[in-house]
Amino acid sequence: MSKRPGFRYWREPLCVVAVVLYVANSVWWKPMTVDPRSFVHCYLGDILCLPVCVPVTLWLQRRVGLRSDDRCPTLPELLLHWLLWSACFEWLGPRIPLLAPGAVSDPWDVVAYGVGGLVAAVVWRPQRVDNLLGTVPTFAALAGRAAVAMAVAVFVLGAYRFGVVFR
Repeated sequence: MSKRPGFRYWREPLCVVAVVLYVANSVWWKPMTVDPRSFVHCYLGDILCLPVCVPVTLWLQRRVGLRSDDRCPTLPELLLHWLLWSACFEWLGPRIPLLAPGAVSDPWDVVAYGVGGLVAAVVWRPQRVDNLLGTVPTFAALAGRAAVAMAVAVFVLGAYRFGVVFR
């Protein structure tokens, strides 16, 4: 069995593919699809959320010293980001129209984030079972990681506000 190299953050193949699919969906598939209730309009971007945003967030956490290694994301890390971003995008965003105009809460989006997270968990699974849960961070480190994840969520919501991110 070959040893998997360290987690490559935004250079991870799943992240690269997810970014390409997100852009293709935004500039090609959505405009070609008339029905605003279609999968490409409503859920494809949400499925791609964790595969795109988790690598960037983990890289930021690593750079500020809140993540001590370059291992693949653990299940608790993926779960933390899924929970935080579900709350931000489906509860906070729709309640702050200045930050995310036109945002609406859709519980199926939370399911879509989870599907993307499950795909990421399978693709990024650690080679050894004892690395599945990772080490338990201190409360301060956990709070710091949550703060970085929240900052990424606010950035994404703000990017929608200013039209930087495709809709």
